[in-house]
Amino acid sequence: FMGCERLTTIDIPASALVNKFSSVFEGCYKLRAINIGPNNAQYKSEYGVVYAKRRSSDVIEYVPNAYYGPGNGLYMSPSDAKSVSENAFLGSSLIKIVFSPDLSEIKAHAFEDCENLEEIHFWNGGCRIASDNFRNCPNLKALYFRIDGVEQKMTISEWEAKQTNKNSDDSDAKASLAKVEKEQPVVQPQSKAGIDIVDTGIPVIGRMNKNTFAIII
Repeated sequence: FMGCERLTTIDIPASALVNKFSSVFEGCYKLRAINIGPNNAQYKSEYGVVYAKRRSSDVIEYVPNAYYGPGNGLYMSPSDAKSVSENAFLGSSLIKIVFSPDLSEIKAHAFEDCENLEEIHFWNGGCRIASDNFRNCPNLKALYFRIDGVEQKMTISEWEAKQTNKNSDDSDAKASLAKVEKEQPVVQPQSKAGIDIVDTGIPVIGRMNKNTFAIII
């Protein structure tokens, strides 16, 4: 259905299998609702929004480009949706998004090309958000995180700076760990009569003797 610019709604039967909704309906700028037939094994829909079924929770899979909520450009995630798929809101015309406290993870590029989007509220202040998520969102000025019952505002610039610092810290930690592992000696245990004796000052132990039946550290 790529590029079907006049398509507004579509009904998908329960027997249908669909992969990557954002690719299948790319360029369907007037698409308001996708209705999934009941008993579909993979997906379900609520008010035109597609959710992927998982064993313990649902995933926000795809919000159609022209979906406008209850008429005011608002989307509020249901409590049983715990994560957001990659490209889930790609090209959406929504203005405001509010995620429930149960949402814990947002994959990459989820909000790309959301040119009308102005604000996103996270009731879970610890929600994991992949980097490179807000490309071409010119009207999105701030994110709101609820922490200890208080909503805190963070500009996109502040969020991006925080992500950059976090990635830098992670890289430094990995580099330090690799250096330590490289510097630590790997010593083959001394073996005597089927017993391997390991010096307690050696942090890394090499391969045991194949005839070993006891180890003394």
